[in-house]
Amino acid sequence: MCSCGTAMTPEACQLVVRYASSRADLCSLCAVSKTFRTAAERALYNTLFLVGSNSTTQSLCHTLITQLRLAHLVGAITIHIPPTGGSTDSTDELPATTVTNDFWANVSRALHNATFLRHLNIHINDDSDTAMAWIFQRCTFKLFTFHCDLQWDAHLISFLNRQDTITDLYILNYTANPSDSSSSADHAETSLVPSAIAEATQVQKGVMPCLALLECTSIEAAAFMIPGRAITRLKTSISQPNLTGKLADISTLFENVPLAKRRLRSLYVADDFHSWTSSQAILTHAMSALPVLHRLRYIGVLVLPIGGQERLMLYGVLRKLPKLQCLELDITAWDPPPATLRAYRALSKELALYCKIVDCIVFVQDDDRTVMIQEHHRAVPYWDVDADMNTDTLWRDV
Repeated sequence: MCSCGTAMTPEACQLVVRYASSRADLCSLCAVSKTFRTAAERALYNTLFLVGSNSTTQSLCHTLITQLRLAHLVGAITIHIPPTGGSTDSTDELPATTVTNDFWANVSRALHNATFLRHLNIHINDDSDTAMAWIFQRCTFKLFTFHCDLQWDAHLISFLNRQDTITDLYILNYTANPSDSSSSADHAETSLVPSAIAEATQVQKGVMPCLALLECTSIEAAAFMIPGRAITRLKTSISQPNLTGKLADISTLFENVPLAKRRLRSLYVADDFHSWTSSQAILTHAMSALPVLHRLRYIGVLVLPIGGQERLMLYGVLRKLPKLQCLELDITAWDPPPATLRAYRALSKELALYCKIVDCIVFVQDDDRTVMIQEHHRAVPYWDVDADMNTDTLWRDV
């Protein structure tokens, strides 16, 4: 410990900690003085990453289980379970891991002590067991953001029913008929997983009243979560493979959009195979829902038709969205596709004739995305490519 005659103030220690370049430096600062230790520990334990069930993760869980003071410093946790096998071509690939119920039992104890946790992300590989929501049975923290790859079951529903501060939610495995998944916890401690859990088959009305951003992999989940909640940004996907099912999904979505407490600002509807027919259905429902879409700033993904009359129909609907600033257009069906900056600029200018305030267009071609933005700092508005924009989070940011 530091034996200096004049101790640094807590504010000065916090400033030094803020400029520490690595977690190793923070660990070193813990040994300087008690004041430095307080500031450095707060930075070290504020955000934690648990990758697989390796010794580092187990040691970190043990620390949170045995040292309540440190567990109370945790504000954000990301749990990532990497693949159990696969290619090793890349040196950056995460190591294979085998996750047992003992590992999840330790995670549960650690989460139980992290009473001030506000952000939780759980990413689980496809071939791992996702029926692990029983780990939340004794947790009392109130989350702001929750990314959940866990199975939608009675345990997860019970946990969500206790949350009233979540503003950002990701749901992967929603099902309309949840199970209790009790078999997945057979080898866990009985004190952690009660044999008889409270009945919870649906998220209660009024739960998560502050929910504003919702990302889910099925329209069924979106339709279930929208009514009565203040959702302003929504990303979902069409799960039906046939055209009839796709149209039914779209209809279900727009039946529930007006039931939200707030008006949508972003709407992203993904589809494995975008078609002009499904885009027409979205546009038709958008026309009938204009009173509740008048604040929409972002919409995607819509097919940009090749035919002039169909494109005029698209532009005609878009121009009735007075706040629209950004949209994603699928051009996969174009043959030949736009291949030059000049071609993208021409399409952008054409759309801008009808949608005056749109200043960002994302052209989607299979898995490739080309972002065109309108630069206003010139005397005449100018469309150019933005290669640095993160299109994955665009629907969140607009």
